[in-house]
Amino acid sequence: MKQTSYFYTNDFFQYFCERFGLSDAGYVYEDDAHYFSAPILHKDMRVESGQLSYLPLPYYYGIKGSKSVKAFMKDYLKKVNDLGSVRVALRQDPCVSYDDEIIKAVLADGFMPYLFYTSIFDLKTEQKLLWKAIRARYHGMINGMKNDASKEIIVVTGGNVNYYLEDWASLYKKLVARSGKVLHEEVFHKVADSILNGHTILYLLYEKEILLAGLQIDVNCNLAYHTGCGIDPDYEHGEPYMHYITWYSIVDLKQRGLSKVELGPVFFQNMNNFYSPSEKELSISHFKLGMGGDLTPFIIFTKETKK
Repeated sequence: MKQTSYFYTNDFFQYFCERFGLSDAGYVYEDDAHYFSAPILHKDMRVESGQLSYLPLPYYYGIKGSKSVKAFMKDYLKKVNDLGSVRVALRQDPCVSYDDEIIKAVLADGFMPYLFYTSIFDLKTEQKLLWKAIRARYHGMINGMKNDASKEIIVVTGGNVNYYLEDWASLYKKLVARSGKVLHEEVFHKVADSILNGHTILYLLYEKEILLAGLQIDVNCNLAYHTGCGIDPDYEHGEPYMHYITWYSIVDLKQRGLSKVELGPVFFQNMNNFYSPSEKELSISHFKLGMGGDLTPFIIFTKETKK
């Protein structure tokens, strides 16, 4: 087996690293029959006990149960343990199947598994069945928005990126400022590049020339992930903007031939003793459950690496 000096597994991961300020300490292992994809997307988050490194669980493509997996995981976990964070979390991607040896190696290294949930839509399902699965009272909300001639959704995919990205950036900055954080301007240059390269789609809801709300979707191969959304607080009056945009995006992504879209985490009270969701997160989770996706479990493995 050889280690290839290749920091990013593909353009999507490069964009992901740069957009979220993650380190580029990713690497790929190759030999004659195996391919490992293990970007160490090193994102530090503040937790009560210090720094938390939040990373994706590595993928493995090759012969199931190969001895190469054990060698790969031994080296990978050494790099993870050497990050220097107080705590490390490895997030399982619910849209991906993992080799058993990867899970065994993580558990043997002292990581504790915690159960989480997310909402995933199977876009191979007939559109009428996707619609039927939505909470009944949401149907009228969505149709009301759809029939409102003053509302229009703009799908930003390439040629129109520069014109509309400025509106999305202004809205996102306003939302981030409310949380007391600062969003750097270069983030949106990376978003623009990602849109032009086909890795990001924006769905923007306008009333005349006013941007009311938006949704950002990142695409990796034939999978789509919700990575950002928001309603302009100046126009947030209980209108079902996100209901309409979410349904519109599901239909559009299905028409584009994607296989799945992940709506994001769904939280419950007393779900586990690793994370306590806020009231806002619980309210958003109620909305996500009403949109009809499949409630899908996934695991976050955590471990304290420094005392």
